[in-house]
This record gives sequence, structure tokens and C-alpha cells, in this order.
Amino acid sequence: MDDVKSRDRAIRKAYVEHAYTQREIAAHLGISYVTVSRIIKEIKC
Repeated sequence: MDDVKSRDRAIRKAYVEHAYTQREIAAHLGISYVTVSRIIKEIKC
């Protein structure tokens, strides 16, 4: 569980602070673009 939380924080940081696109993040991590989108959506709510 901590690994997932850590991953989610890193995704949010890459998106917000470093301006990586959702597709770039997904490709780098080898996960679905939809997964990245859902994680980022959580911070917009």
C-alpha cells in the first residue's frame, strides 16, 4: 500500500511541478494513461 501511495505522490509531482504530460508519465511507468488520469483527477477534486 505504501508503494502505491508513493507512486501516486510521484505521479502528481511529475504532473504538477515538472509539467510532464499524463501520457509521458504513463509511458515511463508502464501503466495505463487512464490510471494516471484517475490519480491526477484526485488532486483536482
